[in-house]
Amino acid sequence: MIFVSFYTGENYKIWSDKLKASLIRFNLPYHIEEIESTEDWKKNTCKKPEFVKKCLLKFKEPVCWLDADCEVMEYPELLMQQDCNDINLQIYNFTKDKLTSGSGVFALNYSQESLDFLDDWIDSSKDSKEVDDIVLNDVYNKRWSDILRRRWIPVNYNRIDRDFPNVKPIINHTYTNGKIFNSKNMAQTCDINTGKCVSDSEWTPRDQIGELQTGDLLEVPINIGGIIFPFIKHYGVLVEIDGKQMVAHNPGRQALIVPLDEFLTNRQVDRVIRTNLTAEKIIKKVEQCKDNAYSFWENNCEDFLSYICECPVGIDQRVVWIVCIIAIIILIMVLLRRK
Repeated sequence: MIFVSFYTGENYKIWSDKLKASLIRFNLPYHIEEIESTEDWKKNTCKKPEFVKKCLLKFKEPVCWLDADCEVMEYPELLMQQDCNDINLQIYNFTKDKLTSGSGVFALNYSQESLDFLDDWIDSSKDSKEVDDIVLNDVYNKRWSDILRRRWIPVNYNRIDRDFPNVKPIINHTYTNGKIFNSKNMAQTCDINTGKCVSDSEWTPRDQIGELQTGDLLEVPINIGGIIFPFIKHYGVLVEIDGKQMVAHNPGRQALIVPLDEFLTNRQVDRVIRTNLTAEKIIKKVEQCKDNAYSFWENNCEDFLSYICECPVGIDQRVVWIVCIIAIIILIMVLLRRK
């Protein structure tokens, strides 16, 4: 099985680089190309069957298509089994009867049936105004459901974060529905090494992420004097140095790097964002700002994270702190008046 994908332009290259890194991490064979954009997102998606056919003819073995905004989170054992040579189509089906799929992840074997199916998909896409998976479903249901040998793969092999937030992914799909293509500023506001801009909606629960790795942004409850405040958060970025897991953060004095165990004293990681930040870049950033004194208003832990990522983090707890302080003052005033 060879994992294949394409991307168009710098916006998608940022995501494709994340996909590539995840494939390398699990030592999975891959083929990723940049192709020319049609300047129309829907038409670009309909290039998918033609590209997959080209890959089948080139490699003459089963291929698995992955959208550029996918990422392999665990080794995809099911897709690496020997029987993949005998199964024409492998895809997640939202229903049990007719094919209702998202084509972000699917596999086809090298066979005449698969090639003929792709030809039908390609021909049906030419005059269609729909995205590729709508055409795929229509072609399969009308003409191929009784011909192709198929396997409906589990949802965690195409875990769309928007639809299945509580599913632990083997292959994660950050569904963007053309937003990457239509974003004019993404290439400027996202550093290519971070993979994506940080916003609250992109945090993933810790139990849905495998082993922590360099570049992971970590969210933990704040620890003040050994007392844990679960509704107020602290942030850091994991970096592996000489085989040891460390965390770069600004704990309220200045930016520094500490062992992960020390960072997690009496607490655990709540949520994670996986990025492609390198150890070299993280260490360099910490060195550049280590002399900047902590400031609640201008240089707190969220500002530090934004500096590391070179893009807005979309987090600002100063409002939370101010509300808490006001609430405490009001409570004290009420208690004093009762006395």
